[in-house]
Amino acid sequence: NPLNDEAMANLGAALRLRRRYPESIATSKAAIALNGRLEAAYSNLGLAYAETGERRKALDAFRQVLAINPSNVPANSMVKRLEER
Repeated sequence: NPLNDEAMANLGAALRLRRRYPESIATSKAAIALNGRLEAAYSNLGLAYAETGERRKALDAFRQVLAINPSNVPANSMVKRLEER
C-alpha cells in the first residue's frame, strides 16, 4: 500500500536486500515523506547509501535516525564507522 509508511519502509528494505538500490532509496524516501519520524525508513536509506558508496548521504540518513532516537545502537555504530572512513 503506497499510503502505508511502514509497508513502504518494509518494501524499501526488501528491495535493498535484493540489491535494487535505486528503487530501495526511492521507496525509503516515499516512506519518509509519509512519516518523517520512521526510524526504519531512515536506517534503510542509510544502509542503501552506504552500500552504494554514498558515504555523506548515508551519514545524513543515520544522523536523522539519531535525531529521532539517540539511543539507536545500530545507527550510532554506523555513524562511527562512516566517520572513520
